[in-house]
Amino acid sequence: MGRESKIKQLRRQGVLEPVKLDKKRISTLKKIFIWIPALIIVVCFIFGIWAYSAKNIEATVKGQKITSSAVDLMLENVKANMRQQGMDPDSEEQAGTIKQYRDDIVNMLIEQKLFESYAKANNISPNKEELDKKVQEEIDNIKKQYKTEQEFIAAIEKTELKNIDNLRKEIEKSITPQLLEEAVLKPLYDKIKVTEQDAEIYFNSPAQVQAKRILVAFAENATEEVKAAAEKKANDTKNQLIKKEITFEKAVETISEDVATKPNQGSITLFEGALPDEPELFEAAKKLNINEISSVIKTKRGFSIITVSAKSFIKEKYNIPESAQVKKIIIAVAETATDEEKATLKTKAEVLAKTLQSGKEKFEVIADQYSETPESGKTPQTVYKNQLPAEIDSAIFGSLKPGQVSGALLNGTNYEIYQLISKSPAVPAVFKNLKDKVIEEMISTAKTKARADWIQEQKDIVKPSFGNPWNRLVSLYDTTLGAFFEDIGSLIKQYTVEPKAETTGTPADGTQQVTIPGMNGESVDIPINPEDFSQQPPQENNP
Repeated sequence: MGRESKIKQLRRQGVLEPVKLDKKRISTLKKIFIWIPALIIVVCFIFGIWAYSAKNIEATVKGQKITSSAVDLMLENVKANMRQQGMDPDSEEQAGTIKQYRDDIVNMLIEQKLFESYAKANNISPNKEELDKKVQEEIDNIKKQYKTEQEFIAAIEKTELKNIDNLRKEIEKSITPQLLEEAVLKPLYDKIKVTEQDAEIYFNSPAQVQAKRILVAFAENATEEVKAAAEKKANDTKNQLIKKEITFEKAVETISEDVATKPNQGSITLFEGALPDEPELFEAAKKLNINEISSVIKTKRGFSIITVSAKSFIKEKYNIPESAQVKKIIIAVAETATDEEKATLKTKAEVLAKTLQSGKEKFEVIADQYSETPESGKTPQTVYKNQLPAEIDSAIFGSLKPGQVSGALLNGTNYEIYQLISKSPAVPAVFKNLKDKVIEEMISTAKTKARADWIQEQKDIVKPSFGNPWNRLVSLYDTTLGAFFEDIGSLIKQYTVEPKAETTGTPADGTQQVTIPGMNGESVDIPINPEDFSQQPPQENNP
């Protein structure tokens, strides 16, 4: 008799006391096993409903929601502009562009919320006089589109706004965020000062430097001993360069450890912000003369020696190139035009050009009758040297004299005829004539940087959240259970769905397939048409 059976027999005989079951404890355990899973299911269900209800949220800033509908409304204006330019915003090729626009709108609305929440917390509000002034300016600009005040009022009454008061409120709503931003940033902007001396130094400083570099590198966590050895190697190299014991090119080849520039003989382009971790290089390069060798420059990456091969200066962007006043006639040629149509339009443009060159007709008259844009043939416009295609540029700034007319010149698919009105020589930039413009641009640049720094600081404090719980839940499901169930589904299909039968019948063209062994042991299918053999007499075997 087994041990368990013996124990049971002794309990029946009364030798051992029967086991008393704690029914209350069992009942409690049953409740736990029933209610805990039920509670988890209920919580998950409630969380799912809450997450789904928040699926319209794009981002949250201090409890303020940015909704998908608000983003879509602004994005629709972007799409409308794209359609006006002949682009299809809903096409697959524009998907990346639309996504970028959408991201930009979300970031813009986040920044707007940051300014609003900061202004509210610090009791900052837009300047009322400035707000009223800008609103009135907008209303006056709209009025200019109408001949009378009555027409203006009638036009508003036909819109959803109905009256001027509602129009004023709508304009005020659109202008307020910008004025609120200016009010928040005013203390920062007031600190920005640019003197005439600052502007002149900036005006005459290099904008970009072409240089060559030798780098003796060390790791970010390198010991002082390793850094000292790297510095010694760099100084030794500098001495060799000074004594002309080695050329700069040879030093780049044999000593430099800059993997990025070494294949290009050490060539590197330096400008403001080009190498955020090594700003010292551009600062040093600005002070060097052409072909001058720098001292050893320490950066986060190591010790560098540079030499400058070329410089371009900030003042060069203020130079005014040679310009001309011209009128033009455009004979439009569609991209889809046939060769015959293109030839016909070319002949038409050439005939018109000869008519104008002979003086038989005025330029404005031909423009009015034949040009794609008649106004450009009546009103002179300014063009700059090297702005237009080479053939047109050569005609305007080379062969033509004031009053003369060009031949039919190709620009893209169109033919254009130009009349030169006047020419103006190039004007080199002089600081005293441009100091106000330079100062204004420097202040604008400083304000842009101050704004970007403020926004980043606020984002670090507020920590806006992107997306919503529903998207995160769907993403979590896709990366966990979704992948699991997808694999299960594939496995089930593999064993339940019958494989597609191979077709070996006769195709629609009447051919049949015969399988013969290939040269490498593989089978080769060859199509055979029975009709090719049906009418041929049997071949006799030649002995």
